[in-house]
Amino acid sequence: MNIITALRAASLACAAIALAPACALAQALTVDHGFEQHTILSLPVGTGGFDFDSAGNILYIGSSEINSADTQVVQATKASHYNTLNLIADYGSSTNPVSTYGAFVTVDGNKVYYGDSVAGPRGDGDIEVNYDRIINPTPAPIPVVNMPDDFDLVFSGTAAFVSADIRGAASFAADNSVYSLNLSTHKYKDILDTGDYSGPIEITASGELIYGESGYGSGGGIYIFSAASVDKAISTGTPMTLSDAAKVIADKGNGAFALGPDNELFSAFTPDKATDSVTEYNLLTGDATPICSLANEGDYFSGMQYFDGELTLAETDDSSFTDFIDVAAIPEPAATPLAISALILIAALGRNRLHLGVSA
Repeated sequence: MNIITALRAASLACAAIALAPACALAQALTVDHGFEQHTILSLPVGTGGFDFDSAGNILYIGSSEINSADTQVVQATKASHYNTLNLIADYGSSTNPVSTYGAFVTVDGNKVYYGDSVAGPRGDGDIEVNYDRIINPTPAPIPVVNMPDDFDLVFSGTAAFVSADIRGAASFAADNSVYSLNLSTHKYKDILDTGDYSGPIEITASGELIYGESGYGSGGGIYIFSAASVDKAISTGTPMTLSDAAKVIADKGNGAFALGPDNELFSAFTPDKATDSVTEYNLLTGDATPICSLANEGDYFSGMQYFDGELTLAETDDSSFTDFIDVAAIPEPAATPLAISALILIAALGRNRLHLGVSA
């Protein structure tokens, strides 16, 4: 058996339904001082993105073949410590002409939204799967809207927003925009012309829109738009530009965002002539805290989510192996009862020495 055959066999074995992915494929992730990492799932396939549902299950874009199109949405169950994999939706294979290339998976309630980034008639940007019907037979996906070259989808309540480069699909121009998407009418509206290639987006709890410039153009940065300016763009139909941002955080090469509960934004990005890294930004102060980085060029962060108090990264190498890794701050050591007693005793002895007029 040659190496390609062996890898393909390992991939098929690990992607089978309800089969434990017993493949240890640890990547080279370097965490900065004060942080620790823990791998929760390793797979011999690349991924185009992932999300958590409310139960903590991972929904990821995967493939049953090494180096093929990302054509499946798979659930890794938390109850099994992510050892049980369930097929949610299948969009074809490398030999099937309906094969698609996944850009994102976003979970909202009992629905999973899959983004197919292929341009043209197959570019159904967001495909909805009724997640409460994951038992076999796998439910047929429901096309929502055709948005070729989509990149990211986020929700703010019932409102949906998509980052996509639909105008640049034919010319590969830097024509990315952020769109508001009405899931009832299946219509979308341009609210931000970025003049960029596609970058990630987030919506804060107060309704601010965050856009991360990809850095493939001339500029770079994280742009934050007020809720009022977003509402105005939606109501008037006049899209904003990057110059309308209320705040800019300087960086370059943003590829993925995750938003924490306390005004922290995690960004995975690739600086010029450097490997991928993750930085935490305080949205109130703009302070930056390095979290981790990759050791090898060609490796990249294929997704990132903040769930249940932890940051989870999907790290994919250039051979299409993926690790899902939890990264968290190392907790401060708690004072033990013995240490507390010692401190009290030292303080008491100090007071007694002063009371007796004894110099230190």
